Amino acid sequence: MSEPDHVVRQRPRGQSPSLDEVALLVRTPGRWDGYRSFTDAQRPDAEAYAKQMGVAVEQLAR
Repeated sequence: MSEPDHVVRQRPRGQSPSLDEVALLVRTPGRWDGYRSFTDAQRPDAEAYAKQMGVAVEQLAR
């Protein structure tokens, strides 16, 4: 069975961080839909996601 053509991404509940709070980026080459940004407080989540995707967490310049 193939995956559906249309995928809806649901944001986590709660307040989204402001742009100046975003400090980390996980890029998934070849999968633009897998790019995710995280705050410093979300570093454990960023590291877990990066490990799952086989990539590294990038620290954004401030």
